Amino acid sequence: MKTTKLLLIAAAVLMTGCSVYSPTCADIPLIREKGEVQLEGMVYPDKPLGIRASAAWGVTDHLAVEAIVDPLRQYSQAMVGFYSPVGSKFVYELYGGFGGGTKSGFYDDPDFRYNAKYLLPFLQADCGWINLIEPLNLDFAVSLKVGAMHGHTINSFKHHDSIWVYWTAQTNNDWMLLLEPTVELRMGWDNLKFSLRAGWSALYFGHSISNFPYSLGLGVSYRFHPRKP
Repeated sequence: MKTTKLLLIAAAVLMTGCSVYSPTCADIPLIREKGEVQLEGMVYPDKPLGIRASAAWGVTDHLAVEAIVDPLRQYSQAMVGFYSPVGSKFVYELYGGFGGGTKSGFYDDPDFRYNAKYLLPFLQADCGWINLIEPLNLDFAVSLKVGAMHGHTINSFKHHDSIWVYWTAQTNNDWMLLLEPTVELRMGWDNLKFSLRAGWSALYFGHSISNFPYSLGLGVSYRFHPRKP
């Protein structure tokens, strides 16, 4: 019975379409030096549409921070962590952060409204190569984001696989494990680059694993290097 309740509420909070959390992809800053700033904008054209803006900054020789906002999907997050360049091209990072979102809306029948929110503390490990293929200024990066998600759904109505389910003021008080691997390619000039990002999400709750659709993002990024004395 408890597992069934977790499945129902997790579906309401997390399913792509008219839910709160819509899997996208982890942002991968690849900061390499103190004072470096990276700005990136990305569009996720799948449903629902997402427009994500991020800003990352190398605070010290090994400490970096990043903030992200996606107003259409009503998601935001901040993270802080450690980065370390290895040689002239490779860099690895480890971040800890906190994200969350909220949304109100209607399902197919306007008589039924949902209100939902979720919280997501997470750890994220990144690594990648900058200007791996220099004529193309090609960057290649991979990331694994591991989060503990807590969802809360109130007054929701969902039609899925021909089964109608109705929730009234139910709260999921259990934490669920979220895994999101991501891969990204950037290509362009030394500082200005275009990005292609692909990700996948899996949510573990009870004794079940729910796999969500792949997500693709298209974007552009710019790196501001620190001024040299």
